[in-house]
Amino acid sequence: MAFAKKRNQHTHPTPAILEDSRDSPQGPRERKSTADLTHARMLHLQELGLGATVTNTLDNEGEPQGFAEASKSDAWMDSMGEELSSLINNQTWTLVDLPPGRKAIRCGCINKDKKNEHGAVYRLKSRLVAKGHSQKPGIDYNDTVAPVGDKVILRFVLSFALDLGYELYQLDIDTAYLYGNLKETIYMIQPEGFDDGSVRICLLQKCIYGLKQSEREWHFRLSHFLKSIGFEMCPKEQCLLVKMKFCYSPMLMTSWF
Repeated sequence: MAFAKKRNQHTHPTPAILEDSRDSPQGPRERKSTADLTHARMLHLQELGLGATVTNTLDNEGEPQGFAEASKSDAWMDSMGEELSSLINNQTWTLVDLPPGRKAIRCGCINKDKKNEHGAVYRLKSRLVAKGHSQKPGIDYNDTVAPVGDKVILRFVLSFALDLGYELYQLDIDTAYLYGNLKETIYMIQPEGFDDGSVRICLLQKCIYGLKQSEREWHFRLSHFLKSIGFEMCPKEQCLLVKMKFCYSPMLMTSWF
């Protein structure tokens, strides 16, 4: 998402985009990115003569295809464990018995290594993704259409801000889809390698990546919040929202989902 806001001489605190942000009480915009924090730690390790060793170790891990391959690496097991712990702490699901006549969808972790501007791996990232292709229409989901921002609108916002001397801000919300309100009742098999040993399955309480409706529900959640603080949606472009301040100083937001 991109903001365009009129420059002034006063400094205002940045409001949290979502009140229930679990990453920081100040909201996502006040939080330094993991890349920045990791880069700072890498610089410190390099000063101690350890940076190259850590980087080379991560470079040698590679990106596993599936749990069987990932389970052979302690680093990737730690990465997947961190992702699962985050989802559990966020109360993404509850464990229940599967009702008669219902089927549970499967899930799996997508593992990617994150590289810095020099091409060196600084982090191993795992994301639990539902296998949405097995969802049944009318049961596991209904509508799935969600608007996507047009690059023409982004160019308009940039040129508009440049012409009128506006300040530009960029915002990235971590695990955004988890903030979507899941309306349907969806059952999911426990993640491989991280189950509790029972035959229970996960009753999803929130949207997760991979569900067909996640993008749509996140759009509605974000739009509802922005409207509640005074933004109005452009009739011709649903991903462009405008907020007038003192009738003369508009604030624009454009978003991609």
